[in-house]
Amino acid sequence: MPATEPTVIYLDSSDYSTLSNPNLKAAQGQQLAVLRVLKKRHDVRFVFSGTHIAEMSPLEQQYVSAGVTRTALMVELCGRTTMISYDRLMKAELTNLVALDMAHDA
Repeated sequence: MPATEPTVIYLDSSDYSTLSNPNLKAAQGQQLAVLRVLKKRHDVRFVFSGTHIAEMSPLEQQYVSAGVTRTALMVELCGRTTMISYDRLMKAELTNLVALDMAHDA
């Protein structure tokens, strides 16, 4: 039987902000618990993107602690599993467009 690709879970940076809040509501705590259970499954993969790094970086000293907490949750769930970087994505898309254009002209 062929191996299936894992289900990819991509949380928004606002999800990490909400779920890393030390004052979670009961429903949010349950959501976080479910995500932690899913992380242990072999058919699920959590990923992050370069955008997360930019959006989660604190702009002022008073928010550094919250930024560290958000990032720790992201690392807990995703590890080092990242989506394709924007520069590589743009290069691949442009390469495909050029190939399609050349095939169309042929």
